[in-house]
Amino acid sequence: MRLNASDQARLLFETLLERLREAKLVKARGRQRTDSTRALASVHDYNRLECVWEAMRWALNSLAQIVPEWLGKQAPIEWYERYERRPEGFRYTDKEKLELLEQIGADGHQLLDAIYRADTIGLRQLPAVESLRRVWIQQFYVEQENVRFRQSGNHPAARDLIYSPYDLDARLGVKRETAWQGYKVHLTETVDPEGPQLITDVQTDLAPATDREALPKVQACLAERELLPDQHLVDAGYVTAGHLADSRRNHQIDLLGPVVEEPSWQAKAGKGFAVSDFEIDWENKRAICPQGKVSGRWQEARAVYGMEIVYIDFLKRDCSVCLSMSDCTKAKTQRRTITVNARPYHEALQEARARQRTPEFKKQYQARAGIEGTISQAVRVTGLRKARYRGLIKTRLQHYTTAAAINILRLGAWWLGLPREQTRLSPFLALAPKAA
Repeated sequence: MRLNASDQARLLFETLLERLREAKLVKARGRQRTDSTRALASVHDYNRLECVWEAMRWALNSLAQIVPEWLGKQAPIEWYERYERRPEGFRYTDKEKLELLEQIGADGHQLLDAIYRADTIGLRQLPAVESLRRVWIQQFYVEQENVRFRQSGNHPAARDLIYSPYDLDARLGVKRETAWQGYKVHLTETVDPEGPQLITDVQTDLAPATDREALPKVQACLAERELLPDQHLVDAGYVTAGHLADSRRNHQIDLLGPVVEEPSWQAKAGKGFAVSDFEIDWENKRAICPQGKVSGRWQEARAVYGMEIVYIDFLKRDCSVCLSMSDCTKAKTQRRTITVNARPYHEALQEARARQRTPEFKKQYQARAGIEGTISQAVRVTGLRKARYRGLIKTRLQHYTTAAAINILRLGAWWLGLPREQTRLSPFLALAPKAA
């Protein structure tokens, strides 16, 4: 608790890392790799009905322990039957569920109103009361003095919605077919064939936060510790045109990871004119198509996701008579329009797309797979994917402690000369003949 109260959740990890720097067992530059995994919150997996029901129960039980006489005067007799047990094992029709939700909403609104009118102001600061207040803001609204349940489209997005009154930071995360309520942790480690592979950064975030959102924080923390790498190996989730250019410009880092190929139908068809086939004359603010025609409009703008972009239009008089128009555009306006990122981001993206098709890229990128072994070790040894505490700050403390423990284990193995574990093979594949 003292570590959290003084914002020193990473004290143990940072102290160990500083000693490793002094011993030259971890150093700046070289190669590092980053990956993320989920961490389940230490709470039940509640739906919206269960969440509001349990929030009301927790508030009532907390108040009953602190101000029993006051609560006894405020609670209607039906509350004792309604909230006598947890919201489990009940089956309702949609109509019954909505009626119950709005009844619970009215009860909670009545309780909060009584608390805020009470002379005992300290009741407002109780964790259960604050949780009830925040859950009620998200789940209910008042219409003509009636408490209404917020339907789809009228409540916060999944990344902001509270799913458990006991952990207000736990959020819904989704990655392909996997969904969980809790957090996400990003681990960064060195790639050193000769020395120990040690964790240099830990980032704990809310579950919906994307990998691309985490990368600038990872690199900023590495810069603060003077442990930036020359090459940073990541998976596709971390790589954007902006990160490619900013990593190079701000930190002199070669960000190595697969990028999404151009999504246009021309690029997918393999016979049309993709954006990469156009020559961009940045100095003169124009583009030249594969047939040698020069663009007309050049409009700089900013995309809704924040990236600086350029809209480039070609002239109808050139495109409409071009013999290659069917391979270039299907627009009814009979002219080609392309959208590109601002120069540093466009060039970084085109360079990355070209590089990932080379054998050298595939050879270098093989080293990224080792971070999956680190996550596996952290899961098996320390239970990384299950939060032991509630709340983002305490969960972050757990992850820093986990990283410190993994570093100590790896140092011991390295000093003892123990070989690193290899990728596990099934019994059948282990029988495969070795290449000559």
